[in-house]
Amino acid sequence: MCCMTLSRWAIALSILVLGPAAARADDPPQIKRARQIWKLLASEQFDEFVATGDDTMKAAFDAAQARQLWAGLCFQLGKYEDVESATVTRVGQYDSVRFVFRFDRGMAIMRLVLNQRGQLSGLWSDGVTPNAPYEPPKYVDQDAFREQQVTVTCGEHALPGTLTLPKGAASCPAVVLVHGS
Repeated sequence: MCCMTLSRWAIALSILVLGPAAARADDPPQIKRARQIWKLLASEQFDEFVATGDDTMKAAFDAAQARQLWAGLCFQLGKYEDVESATVTRVGQYDSVRFVFRFDRGMAIMRLVLNQRGQLSGLWSDGVTPNAPYEPPKYVDQDAFREQQVTVTCGEHALPGTLTLPKGAASCPAVVLVHGS
């Protein structure tokens, strides 16, 4: 995988030299702290990243999951480059820091939520945007199936999706894939 092939030292050195996720002088303290936490993930210091969490976060998210998250981002978006933007919003007693991260093949929007002690209390992906639109592989026979937009609702919640069915089949097995966190 793209991010896993580099040594931790090479990544740490590139972060120090190039400055991704480094604190900016004009950043509020919450953004500076969130940048420090992100830097641990981006430099593949997964145990240290998890150690920044509060007790609830540590119980729900471990180093293996942090490694999987990072590998997934790098697999989809390529090499991590820098922080595009960062904003902070106060939500009750928490600070939600919304980052737009630039990778060489796209952008990721992530929210790091900090408690009053500067510990990581939440981590969300608000989406990824690849630089290039998805193109199906050449071996896909697009005449063999049809797609239809659907929405599954439960009370006030709606989950949009795409139903893909083989053409000419009266019945077929089904698989439901739900993405996201």
